[in-house]
Amino acid sequence: MSLKDKRRVVKSLKDRIAHGHNVSIAEVGALDEHRRSIIGIAMVANERGYVEVFPYKVQARVARILPSPRHAVPRRRIDAG
Repeated sequence: MSLKDKRRVVKSLKDRIAHGHNVSIAEVGALDEHRRSIIGIAMVANERGYVEVFPYKVQARVARILPSPRHAVPRRRIDAG
């Protein structure tokens, strides 16, 4: 897989994750690695529960989209004010 192929896959994945959700999403690491990507997602919501559950929903969606992804539970920072 070339970097061009990887970027096409990552762009498609970002678009599919962002569809229907008001989130900011970007590839934030492993930019020059062919077989790995680190994606960052930021969101703001009125309900803390929605924000807490969203990373796990993203993880499940990625598992359905990609044939054999290796992914870890995302790190989260949730500020309540």
